[in-house]
Parts: sequence; C-alpha cells; structure tokens
Amino acid sequence: MEEDGDWGELATPMDACREYALNFGAENRERAWVLTDFDVWMPNPFYRGPPVPHPEEERYDDLDDLEPPHPDAVPRAAPEAVEDVPF
Repeated sequence: MEEDGDWGELATPMDACREYALNFGAENRERAWVLTDFDVWMPNPFYRGPPVPHPEEERYDDLDDLEPPHPDAVPRAAPEAVEDVPF
C-alpha cells in the first residue's frame, strides 16, 4: 500500500476487490464467487457449501445444477427486428 500523508495507507485495486467480496458475500452467502466492479472473480469468504469451480474454468459450464425446462414450456419467438430506429 502507498502512503498518503494525512490519510495513511491507500487501498490498492485488489484491496477494493477483497472488500467488495466481503461486503457482497455477507449478504449473498449462497454464492461461491463474487464478480467485482473490476471484472475480477473473488471467492466469497462467507460461502459454506460444496466446492464450486472458478466461473471462468471450462468445467464450470458442465455443472448440472440447472433445472431442465418444463416439458410443456413453449419456446418464445425472437423479437422482430426494428427497421425504423429514430436516431
């Protein structure tokens, strides 16, 4: 950390990421990872659950925790393209 005269030590960007993960994680204990404003994934210090791989690892996408779609669900059509944009 740097010194700043009257203010003492300045926080680094990584210190800011850690503090954000600490504050956000305290309110979202079910999330294993926290995405900070610096686009950095930090482990949630309050998460207590099974190990979850880093969100940018390939095997993260292989997690089978999502519910399959309901068999009666009707897929929505894509919205039509807007040709006349006013700007």
